[in-house]
Amino acid sequence: MTDRSVSSSQSPLWSLRGIDSFSTVRGRGVSSRNPFFVVTVLDRNDGLPPQLGMAVSKAVGNSVQRNRLRRRLRVVFTEHADQMLGWCVMVRALVGAADLAMDDVSSGVWSTTEKAREKALVKARFAVGPVLA
Repeated sequence: MTDRSVSSSQSPLWSLRGIDSFSTVRGRGVSSRNPFFVVTVLDRNDGLPPQLGMAVSKAVGNSVQRNRLRRRLRVVFTEHADQMLGWCVMVRALVGAADLAMDDVSSGVWSTTEKAREKALVKARFAVGPVLA
């Protein structure tokens, strides 16, 4: 079994890889959106570092713009990784996202992530249903 603990030299984020992982987050997760991003979150309840998946299509911009946006998204989630332990996050960038400044990317994607997390927590609270006495 692999040791999945995070040392100080490792990134505090893990990558969400493979179609099965993306499908699971998309199917079982909760989404929120703004004009530039769609964020889907899924609580794994394991306390491990967050997993981040990104979908940045060619409609967003050329390869330089897409890779710059990916780097910016990675920075945002690395800064907030300690608040996201045990969560899978999938970010889909929409047209116009590459034109945003770093501050706009940070505030936009993080506020959308927080909205999705709040929805997920409410959904989890009521998933079992009321307890009848």
